[in-house]
Amino acid sequence: SPVAASPYGYGAPPPAYPPPQPNYGAPQPNYGAPPAPPAPVNPEFMYGSGAGPQFGGGAAPPPPNPYAAAVHASRATLQGSAGVFTVAAGTELRAGRDSAQCGILLNEPRVSGVHATVKIEGGQLLVRDENSNNGTTVNGNRIPPGIWAPVPNGSLLRFGPIEFSVRLE
Repeated sequence: SPVAASPYGYGAPPPAYPPPQPNYGAPQPNYGAPPAPPAPVNPEFMYGSGAGPQFGGGAAPPPPNPYAAAVHASRATLQGSAGVFTVAAGTELRAGRDSAQCGILLNEPRVSGVHATVKIEGGQLLVRDENSNNGTTVNGNRIPPGIWAPVPNGSLLRFGPIEFSVRLE
């Protein structure tokens, strides 16, 4: 089969590239415009500025810790895809599939009949896993069965696959 001839001739190199232009890559003139001023900085957002929230000086208070337990919680709200449940101080509430025993009814096959128990004691929410098959976790940490474990404000509490966010009030 015939080979197509190059427009430069068979086997001939292409013509040389054009020579570089003078001032190629040199900085472009400013055309007399003054440089843009730097953006103003709010001292409240400067790291280590020492400006308090009212700019009166002194250190700004630290942000609230969402995992710190409320000092005197009288109730806890558990909110998740399975619903919203309230735990009042002085009561124990069981979570699980057994409607005769559980105030937090979870209709999910991977949740045990009586999966866990929650209560408020000393102003703090506590949870105890009732030897469930798929476990109870607080912020991703599985708690051992039969032991009361604290559930700090802002935590994610999970009974098997069912997850709740916790708010202490």
